[in-house]
Amino acid sequence: MPDNETKCNPFIGGKEVPPVSGEYSVRENPATQEPFAEVAMGNERDVDMAVGAASRAFPAWSKLP
Repeated sequence: MPDNETKCNPFIGGKEVPPVSGEYSVRENPATQEPFAEVAMGNERDVDMAVGAASRAFPAWSKLP
């Protein structure tokens, strides 16, 4: 990946994590056809991790004013 490209991972449980599958989709600038980012391809396991993290965080966050 060139230095000017961005790798976009999901933010789960307070940290950026790579997708379980390890798969990414390359995004290109439509004007130049040059790649500028790799976006994580989440799957069911990634969603399950995100939902689990949200469920664990909910009790504390729901009590905030």
